[in-house]
Amino acid sequence: MTEASPYRLLLDADVLIKLSVLDCFSECIAALGFTLAECATMRSMTRSAGVDNQVVREQRAGGPGKPARRLFKTLSAIPTIDKMTDAEKLLSAAISAAAQKHGLAFDGGEAMLASVAIHRGLPFVTTGDKKAIASLPVLAQHVAEVAQLRGKLLPLEYLLLKAIQSLGLAALHARIEAGKGCDAAVFHVVEEAGADQLAFEAALVRKLRTVHAKAPGFLPA
Repeated sequence: MTEASPYRLLLDADVLIKLSVLDCFSECIAALGFTLAECATMRSMTRSAGVDNQVVREQRAGGPGKPARRLFKTLSAIPTIDKMTDAEKLLSAAISAAAQKHGLAFDGGEAMLASVAIHRGLPFVTTGDKKAIASLPVLAQHVAEVAQLRGKLLPLEYLLLKAIQSLGLAALHARIEAGKGCDAAVFHVVEEAGADQLAFEAALVRKLRTVHAKAPGFLPA
């Protein structure tokens, strides 16, 4: 492990983008008990999401307008980790090599996040890629450090569930409804549950159970 980190939650670009489009980024972070200063992403991810390029940013947000402006606000405000240590680079490379060797859906960006979270002892890390989460049990068999991610992976549905439980669906439904097209899973939950909070929560829990079944122990209990 490297020096103590001020961060508690490491976010991937996909989740940053989707929560911004859904207009509930700050609510989800607060529902986890974190402040923005306790969250971080990789500088390479803010660039890929368009922090320095309006055209890219609008493409990621689904077009110009309020979602793109919200995304810019999020990308501009969130702390970034600009450099990886040599040890983090080595672990990231080992994870990527194992994923490639065994045909796992775990790309270089996810390997980078995993390595930083492991080496800095961060409590939680998000990813919007369910196939990546499902790859973790196999990866842990080939890269022992990956087991340190157990209980730390937070999918998008987990973040939404915590926000809804904290604030109530009525406070967030109109935003989620307006941005539902940013994510297929969210779209299906909105179509299935509408504004019924109990049904909405139940739908999110079912989706989380599916993810958990594919990567037992890697999501929080």
